[in-house]
Amino acid sequence: MAGPLVRGCHVVLVGVVLVAYVVGVVAADKWAILVSASTSYKNYRHQADVCHAYQLLRQTGFPKDHVVVFMYDDIAYNKHNPFKGDLRNEIKGPNVYHGVPKDYNGENVTAINFLNVLVGNHAALKDVGSGKVLHSKANDDIFVFYVGHGAPGLLKFPHSRYLYATDLEDTLRLMKEHGQYRRIIFYIEACEAGSMFEDLPSNLDVYVSTASNAFEPSYATFYDYDRKAYLADLYAISWMKDTVVNLGKGETVEDQFQFVRDQTTKSTVCQFGDPSVSHALIDEFLAYKTGVVPHRPRTKKPRIPWARIQRIPTSRHRYGEEGEDEDDDDDDDEEYEGRGGGGGGGGGEEELLQEGNAETVASHDVDLMLLKKELDHAAPHDKPRIHNLIAQENALRAKVDHVFHTLVAFLVGEEEKEGLMKAKHKIQNYECLKNVMENIEKRCGAFTEYSMKYIRALANLCEVGVTHDAILVTAARVCDVQQAVQEINI
Repeated sequence: MAGPLVRGCHVVLVGVVLVAYVVGVVAADKWAILVSASTSYKNYRHQADVCHAYQLLRQTGFPKDHVVVFMYDDIAYNKHNPFKGDLRNEIKGPNVYHGVPKDYNGENVTAINFLNVLVGNHAALKDVGSGKVLHSKANDDIFVFYVGHGAPGLLKFPHSRYLYATDLEDTLRLMKEHGQYRRIIFYIEACEAGSMFEDLPSNLDVYVSTASNAFEPSYATFYDYDRKAYLADLYAISWMKDTVVNLGKGETVEDQFQFVRDQTTKSTVCQFGDPSVSHALIDEFLAYKTGVVPHRPRTKKPRIPWARIQRIPTSRHRYGEEGEDEDDDDDDDEEYEGRGGGGGGGGGEEELLQEGNAETVASHDVDLMLLKKELDHAAPHDKPRIHNLIAQENALRAKVDHVFHTLVAFLVGEEEKEGLMKAKHKIQNYECLKNVMENIEKRCGAFTEYSMKYIRALANLCEVGVTHDAILVTAARVCDVQQAVQEINI
């Protein structure tokens, strides 16, 4: 057996009932789950990433009932979105929102619902969202794309719900034992995503590609001045761009990994799991029908890194509307038509990826950078308001920094504080980490994208033997319970 690409995860799955299927001799099928696991307009890019991925899969022949979509769906008609019903994943790109199903939206975007969809637990999802689940068998392949926020050993879902590495690995083991898939590929766009898979065995026929290693943030890109949002994540848009250009051309999963790694220059793109899966063609996971490829822009040099691209042709299309014939999978969502409106933020009609639009920003810093970008293009009378918002954001960050530095100093001493906060311990004490994550927000308020970077410090405390009780008691003292939820808002 081939050795693991990298090692990565382990614990008991709670709340998911595994459904076992009677496996016969059947033709291989393909399934996909697409997850945008964030909320609020500042995270515009996450839902745009998932909507774009859905359109690609539909273009390559995936039936609607073989793709399950998780997204909060609070962006397309958000009060801050000047183009209602419209989501763009690229500057001047097509509207990717049309036709995307809302299988699980709002409060139904949870880790437990995701796991139940993955294992095909239809009973657990009765009267929840669309109720759509995977019906995969032993010969089937599965593609999973997650985009959102991460931290050591976990992926965040809305409302402070988390998917832990141990729970995901246990689910995969049970699925393998019950013959529910042949191979699975995960593409994970999140900060510190590599920490989810450091112990992933190589014998599960599972392959994972992550936007970052266990210690780095992931990066947003394509700022749009009209929408006042980052439209995409660098890793996510890179694999989708590559798929558009190279599907049907003999590219392997490993080839795509190498390309995406070269494009994602600010973080370390990693791969984990079974190396034999990486030798498969990308078509085996991303194209349902042989020979069906997505619309391809006429780019002369499609493999130039995005940061160096100066011009590519403007898209003149949008994706299909909702309401097409459910069974007519050959020509509904794949159709395009002219759509030149919707703005696009700076530059001429064809100057899509100029400097300033293709720049990147760490996910932890998106909130602050959005305000700075808005300030750059604000009318004179509006600048004082934005300056005030930037001051508030900086003050909030200063409070967060103070809370965590004080917390760690209380527990390990001032001399050991810096070393512990910078340490890169492998996450093993998940019992402690789970207890801390499930209770600290009661003392200190909800985590923000910025404060999530301090989850590494909490995980390190667990790894050096500090008990979860000690961490939580100290957190209550540091945060000042009466004011923490409203004022600290970690």
